[in-house]
Amino acid sequence: RAAMPYLDILKQWMREGVLRDPFGEFFVVENRWAAESAGASDPSQSFNNRFIFKKEMVPGFINKDRMAKMAFVTGQYCCLVRECTGSLPPLAAAMEREPLVWTDAEELQRTVQKYYDSSCGAIISLLFDSKHDLLGRLGSLKKFFLHSKCDWLTDFLDATEGMLLKSPLQVKEHSVRVLLQSAVSKACPNDPYHTAISCKFSSETLQELIASLNGEGEDHDNADGRDSEWLGKHRWVELLELKVDYQWPLTLVITPDVERHFNSVFRLLLSFKIAERGLHDAWWHRGLASPLAFSLKQQMIQFLRQFQFYTSHFVLERLWAKLMGKLAQADSVFAISQSLENFFLAVDQELALSSRSRFQSLSKLLDLVFQFSLVGYQSNRLSVQQSNEAVQRIGEEFWKGLAELANPKGADYPHLVPLLTWIDFSRYYEIRNVFRVEHGAAIESTSDNLRKTNVGSVDQE
Repeated sequence: RAAMPYLDILKQWMREGVLRDPFGEFFVVENRWAAESAGASDPSQSFNNRFIFKKEMVPGFINKDRMAKMAFVTGQYCCLVRECTGSLPPLAAAMEREPLVWTDAEELQRTVQKYYDSSCGAIISLLFDSKHDLLGRLGSLKKFFLHSKCDWLTDFLDATEGMLLKSPLQVKEHSVRVLLQSAVSKACPNDPYHTAISCKFSSETLQELIASLNGEGEDHDNADGRDSEWLGKHRWVELLELKVDYQWPLTLVITPDVERHFNSVFRLLLSFKIAERGLHDAWWHRGLASPLAFSLKQQMIQFLRQFQFYTSHFVLERLWAKLMGKLAQADSVFAISQSLENFFLAVDQELALSSRSRFQSLSKLLDLVFQFSLVGYQSNRLSVQQSNEAVQRIGEEFWKGLAELANPKGADYPHLVPLLTWIDFSRYYEIRNVFRVEHGAAIESTSDNLRKTNVGSVDQE
């Protein structure tokens, strides 16, 4: 009987998400200042900061590590459902009518679990209903961020072709946003959520973004911007990232951190598309006059296309299907968030994004492609000897960079084996005199330390 007033507070909290604690005895406290100050501008922040869990206030008959936290989350979910829908999570009539009474800890644990399951079911129904349509909105993000439908991106790059080499100081962000939204509307008019897609210039490079997401670098995303000297060193398209305007409660799971992960993949794939586009524009007629340049161009294009094809069809599509299966079984916001986290973790591992040194090798390759494109653009001002020397230097560094990317050292290497099997290293072996292939049947080592080895039937004639 002594616990009855406390249990009444607990039941009302878990049933309605309402706090009635006149003497400040409960382990949940409402932070009204945070709710009022952040509520209008960012309801998700208001929700996350509105209630505070005070572990030191949990009474001895309630387990602090499991039962109390479960009750805390239950009340938060009930508050969310009540404020979004005007109703409460469905509950058995007997539990609705009967007061919460103390019998023993195990019985109280079972009761809290029932309230928790009810609130989780209600929040899942809210996120997956036709109004909020979490799966549909994630599908829209896949289309734009993960390049599953690239028509809009091609139209956008065509519209901005004349300014791709300019810095953010020479291009207005608003103009780029208008062109992007126009391309999106033209290519994806049937996507009900395409109007939520916008863009901005990031205050961090892709390398800084990846390092920050891996916990290896400073977070520049919330900085007030970089100085003009820094901006002048980068092209605006390098700093382009997408924005999505989704409203609460969707922002409970599509958080800023999730958006940053989406942008890491978007910017990586955009870099590859820009690199391939630059090669074609710079060498479409010049490469024919230089066999060395033409050969390097073909090798680079092959690498870029192999990486993009592997990424789209063997990584993103496979992992996305797995993610959709996990979301179909999700029974809580935590399960949804965990599924998204696991998705991006797997993507990072399989696309060389989880290791700073590995990603630096990949970035080096993209930078060499850009340097090679610049040589093509400037070939009219360079002598044949200067052009060939630059092409030879870039070619040697390119193959060296591929070898660094394929370095078997590192915990991430097993995840990269499928990717590396898609990349053709035969030219690297040829340049380094590692192997010479004759008639497609015998492999001859030209190293003094290796002997000839037959690997197939050879026509002795």
